Amino acid sequence: MLSPRRRILGAAILIGGVGLLLFLRLFVGRTITPDGAVEIAFGLPDASVLAIRIGSSIAAIAAGSALALSGLAFQVLLRNPLASPWVLGVSSGA
Repeated sequence: MLSPRRRILGAAILIGGVGLLLFLRLFVGRTITPDGAVEIAFGLPDASVLAIRIGSSIAAIAAGSALALSGLAFQVLLRNPLASPWVLGVSSGA
C-alpha cells in the first residue's frame, strides 16, 4: 500500500500533467484559417481558434475520464485488479 503522502503526490503530478497538456493543446498548434481571415472578419483571430480547441479538449478529457471510470468499475465489481475487457470477453461486442 502506498502512504497517503505518496498518493497525494502522485495525484498532484497527474493533475499537473493534464493541466500542462491542456495548456499546450490550447496555445500550441496550427491555426485553422488562413492568416488574417479571422482578424478581418471579427477582429479577434485567436478567440475563434481557442473556442474550437477548448471544446475538443474538454471532450477528450471527458472521454478519457469515462474510459478510466469504466475500467475502475470492472475492477471493483469483479474484485479483480487485472480485469480487462479482453480477459472478460466484452471487447468483441464493441
